[in-house]
Amino acid sequence: MRTVPDRAEGESDQDTTEFPGTVPDHDTVALLVDALSEGGYYVKRTVENRPQVGGTSSSLTRSWDIGGRYYFGVYPVDFDIQLTGEEPAVPGAGRGVTRVKLHVRGAHATPEMRDRVLDEHRNLWGRIRGVLEKPASSPPGDGDPENAGSIVSQVRALLERATRQGKISTASEHELVEHVDAAFRRSGS
Repeated sequence: MRTVPDRAEGESDQDTTEFPGTVPDHDTVALLVDALSEGGYYVKRTVENRPQVGGTSSSLTRSWDIGGRYYFGVYPVDFDIQLTGEEPAVPGAGRGVTRVKLHVRGAHATPEMRDRVLDEHRNLWGRIRGVLEKPASSPPGDGDPENAGSIVSQVRALLERATRQGKISTASEHELVEHVDAAFRRSGS
């Protein structure tokens, strides 16, 4: 069984990634679940914990747990996303912040299967960043430089999955990633 992160591998399971300006509300969670489903992930549960008054009376602390799996034949790779943060309780009281922890685990019998667990950890982070790097209230638009990083992350994740599934070669994947990176650099994004 391989778990990511794993303390035995020198990986910290306390790391949290913060997304300032993204409110951890039902709209954000819905966008994230949609992005996961579009990527072929089976979302088994989405649980919201009761909102609490935050550090200040003008914010609510929100907490969600999203869990599911991705199948490689009969071998699933399970994931658990812990999404927490502050939501302004009063309009105009701030923009909010979302914090995310991700845990991935899967059984493996070969080094390739072990690598798939690591790949899914990376792919899930690409999807998470693609949704959360920009506030959910501002949908991405064509040519939006603020959203360029998340678009590139999503494209990379899609290309990596296509390579693993044998739909494209590793060389084609690298060529396409370089092309996407170059295109976004030329556009000033």
